[in-house]
Amino acid sequence: QLRRTRNVQILVPIMGALRALVEAWGAWCQDPDWTDEPLVDEDDESVEFLVELLRKSEQGLRLEVGAVLYHLCTHEYDLMVRAGEIGAISELVDVVKNNMQSAAVVWAVSGLCVLVTHEPHQERFAAVDGHVAMVNVLQTTQHSDVAEQAARTLSNFMCGHKAQLQVEAAGGAQAMVSVLSKCMRGQLVQVESLMQQVCAAICNLTFENDANRIKV
Repeated sequence: QLRRTRNVQILVPIMGALRALVEAWGAWCQDPDWTDEPLVDEDDESVEFLVELLRKSEQGLRLEVGAVLYHLCTHEYDLMVRAGEIGAISELVDVVKNNMQSAAVVWAVSGLCVLVTHEPHQERFAAVDGHVAMVNVLQTTQHSDVAEQAARTLSNFMCGHKAQLQVEAAGGAQAMVSVLSKCMRGQLVQVESLMQQVCAAICNLTFENDANRIKV
C-alpha cells in the first residue's frame, strides 16, 4: 500500500499503523509464541523504502518515518546495520535539523541514538555533523525527552578521544552544563532521567580528557 501512493494524507495514517504494529511486535517478541516470527523477511526491502521516504517526503511524514525506523532498528540488529549503510543517518540528521523545536523529533533523535551504537556508523554520523545537531538540540529544545535522547546519542557517540574532541568543538560542554542549569532552575520538567543522562554524557566527554574536564 505504501508503494502505491505518494499522497501524504494516505501515507501518514498508514505509517502510524505500521509504527503501532512494530511497537506491538517489540512488546511481544520475547513471548514463546512470537520467538519464531521475524519482524521482516530476509529479502524484505522495507528499510530501503523507509529511507527513500525520508529523502523525498515532507517534514510531517518524515517524522512518522523516523519513528518507524527507530522501532525497527531497536529490535532488529541487521536492519539497524543496513539502515545506516544506505543513508538513514544523514536523512535523520536532516530531519532533526529541520524540526529542532518539535516534540515529535524525539523519534529521529532516538533513531540516531540506536544507529551510533554500531561503531562503523559513527563516522557517518560525524561526517554529516550529527554531533553538532545533537548539541544544537541540547541548546534549544524545550522538551525534556528530546534533550535526554540527544544527550544519550552523544554518550553513545563518544566512545573515543576523537569523538570527544568533535563534541567539545561543537560546544558540547557548554550545552550540557546549560541543560543541567535549566533543570536546576525549573525551566524543564520531568528532569530526573534527563539530568542522569546529561551527567553520563559529561562523564563520557571528560573521560581521560583533561582539556575537556577543564572546560566543563
